[in-house]
Amino acid sequence: MTKRMKIALGVMVFALGLTALSVFLLSGSGNGYESVFKAGVKSITDTESVSVKAGVKGYVNGERLIDLDAKYLINGSDRYEYENDRMQNTQWEAYTVGGVRYNNIDHDNKTYQVYDTNYDSFAMQYSDDDDEREETIARIVKLFLDFYMGNAKNQFVREPVSGANRYTITLKREQLPDLAVLMLKLFNQMESAAGYESDYTKVEYMDFRETLRAEHLLRTGKEMDERVFDLYYENNLLMEAYGSFQDEVREKYRKLGEAQYEHGCVFVEADGSCQVYPSKREMYVQRLSEGKPLTDQMDPLDYPKNADIKFVHGEFDVSDEGYITRVYVTGEGSVQDVMDKTYTCVIEALAEMDKYNETVVDVTPLSEYAAKEEETKTYKTVYKNETIEFLGKKYFVHYSEKVEE
Repeated sequence: MTKRMKIALGVMVFALGLTALSVFLLSGSGNGYESVFKAGVKSITDTESVSVKAGVKGYVNGERLIDLDAKYLINGSDRYEYENDRMQNTQWEAYTVGGVRYNNIDHDNKTYQVYDTNYDSFAMQYSDDDDEREETIARIVKLFLDFYMGNAKNQFVREPVSGANRYTITLKREQLPDLAVLMLKLFNQMESAAGYESDYTKVEYMDFRETLRAEHLLRTGKEMDERVFDLYYENNLLMEAYGSFQDEVREKYRKLGEAQYEHGCVFVEADGSCQVYPSKREMYVQRLSEGKPLTDQMDPLDYPKNADIKFVHGEFDVSDEGYITRVYVTGEGSVQDVMDKTYTCVIEALAEMDKYNETVVDVTPLSEYAAKEEETKTYKTVYKNETIEFLGKKYFVHYSEKVEE
């Protein structure tokens, strides 16, 4: 995963947190709370079909890293799905109608792939017992929301709009519910965020295979045969030798680290050279300070700290029929990485729902399309016998592979 994608993922996690928090904020005084809560339950449980349009945008330090659009038509087990990732410039859509799934739709060539499927219906038939259990769950959730919100629930405001009532809430940092503040404080005090280190020496490799190659050259004066990586399991003796070789290399660097620090961190370059640091966190700090690279799996945000929420804003439209028709959530927060760099995260999410119990999923746009024929290939089995030299010894390898005829 690239650093850019890790940051983007962080924004998505932050977005989910804000969205969840905003849902928790569906607590006002009097009819406001009751209306929104009942509308949410009705929109989920008393719905056979619905049309949904949604979009999410996310920014880190002003740079847009997430820009997604989506459209969903749901009617029982039938559905149409469309997603558009503007940042990756990719689009995806699919139909599921009558237990048949149409995906990988190619509008240029008018083809699709099709297979049978068995999706659960969006609208489920409930017995009286199910209704009673559902009501019990709703009561439990409502009690939790009341407890979670505390005094913040009085910030909920109702505003009439065309054909609906809009319930709005905006909370700044100092207005957040006590439990939300405690959760934020708990995150900032987490051992991982504070730089907690394990009770053993860590060894990080820039490229473990390259290190093995370098070690083989050091021991034998010869380049390592590349076939070892792919064929070692075809000979038990070679597999044992290769496994022992890996263990010896790992033990070598672990001992180098323990010789300097009890629970330090060793960073091994691709050529086998290494540097020992007092801790993994210190390794991050020193290498970043010196402009040295990290591996693709590492990121300064692996040690987050000082996470904060500046504000959370939510808008929820409830139609005259009692359904949720629009949800808009936005918020801003920040977090610092191991180098004290601050990342300001802003998220915007909008979902609009309509045509409750009137939505129809129509697959006729594909009526002139054809199922894409799978290209059939024939293969034959080829048997090979080879000799591989590893650490000065030769191993006979007999294996087979399939090749296209």
